[in-house]
Amino acid sequence: MNHMKIVSSLFLFLAIMLVAQHRIIAVPATVNYYKLGNEKTAARDYSGAIEDYTKAIGQDPNNAKAYNNRGSVKMELGELDGALEDYEKAVHIKPDYAEAYYNNAVARNELGDYIGAVADYTKALELNPRFINIYFSRAAAKDRIGDNEGALADYTKAIELNPDHADAYNNRGVTRYKLGDKDGSIADLLQAVQGYFRNGLAKADKGDKKGAIEDYTKVIGITAKNADAYNNRGNARNDLGDKEGAVSDYTKAIEFNPGHTIAYFNRGVVKASQNDKQGAIADFTKAIEYDPQYVKAFYKRGMVKSELGDEKGALEDMKQAAKSGFESARQFLKTQGKHW
Repeated sequence: MNHMKIVSSLFLFLAIMLVAQHRIIAVPATVNYYKLGNEKTAARDYSGAIEDYTKAIGQDPNNAKAYNNRGSVKMELGELDGALEDYEKAVHIKPDYAEAYYNNAVARNELGDYIGAVADYTKALELNPRFINIYFSRAAAKDRIGDNEGALADYTKAIELNPDHADAYNNRGVTRYKLGDKDGSIADLLQAVQGYFRNGLAKADKGDKKGAIEDYTKVIGITAKNADAYNNRGNARNDLGDKEGAVSDYTKAIEFNPGHTIAYFNRGVVKASQNDKQGAIADFTKAIEYDPQYVKAFYKRGMVKSELGDEKGALEDMKQAAKSGFESARQFLKTQGKHW
């Protein structure tokens, strides 16, 4: 009898422990883990975001958005297979979820399943025709499976929706070349060059030097002897502290356009900062040779001459710059007690 009581007590104890344990690990319904996951994603706390999205799914196994967002975080972490599983779960729960189909297509594309990617891009477009970025992505996937005609149609649609889409012009140009349309290919590639160049200027102006470098590099990839692209990429590299890369680009610009006055000036500025004083003077002199009114070149050359102890040469250059109204040159002369 005592044995039966002990067994009964043991079962009761285990039952209580199981209930208690269940209560400890249960996800409180009052906590919005989906929202917390979004906040951690924005803060780039990806491991924390995955934990919270998982808890959100624990609260509601049919939370398609939580699956989709967890998949996107896994994509950021390079967990492509896990991302694909989450996206597929999201569209299974919510068959009209255009964003999840798009994300699923991106994951398939990254995994090399281009046929599957095309299918998912198409489904996303059917659900949301305003999802205009899909045309370009689907075209690229069609390219990978050899569907040149389909790719051409999608690139054309992408350009129709965004006439400044430089990548679409570039890719359509390549596709047209594959299809034997050489004139159309050249026209598209020229449009791409102009687009990349504009993008590079805009990004540099906004402080996105790395983005500018990428765009100028694309220009150079299409037109290998584009002196202006080399010069501008040199400027961006210099701004990022890559002095050697900047000098290399300025030198290329001069190679392809020996009269590129600005490239000589820019290279001179970098050489001066590298303590290559004679090299800097040579470049500033070359810039002045091509443009005798290049006031900044006179000023910069004067500064370097002053640093080298060539006071006479420095004063001559500063006076030349000051006569043209260059205020920094006038201030320099004032400190020397000189007039212009």
